[in-house]
Amino acid sequence: MFADLDDLSKTCLYTCKIVDGGISPRFEIVPETHPDKVIVGTNADDCRNQLLAAINNTRASDTADMTKHGANFFGFGNPTIKHLIQSSPGARKCSNYKWQKFEVCRPHPPDGVDASSSCTAMATGSNQSLPDP
Repeated sequence: MFADLDDLSKTCLYTCKIVDGGISPRFEIVPETHPDKVIVGTNADDCRNQLLAAINNTRASDTADMTKHGANFFGFGNPTIKHLIQSSPGARKCSNYKWQKFEVCRPHPPDGVDASSSCTAMATGSNQSLPDP
């Protein structure tokens, strides 16, 4: 959620996209209230700065912070976003991308519960004990 391009008293949901731009990725920000006003940049910072410049034009002042925070705006610090980027078709084309390894989180049984009483063990009928009636 960020200020709306036309009415600063309202907020707007912006969708950040990275699309195949041929030689390099193309970064896009699409305002939900104006899907026809796509902001396109060569990188996340450029795209975010264009959005802030448009908001500053609406305000008729330069009050929005124009420092480089495009990566945060696009969610690049979020592990889920990083994983989605790496899993996307064509991700290997990004020669400057620094690949990361992700650990698979496996649920652990609650304290005091024997791991052998897992769903798999129960489904096979092993280690089932019912209380005496």
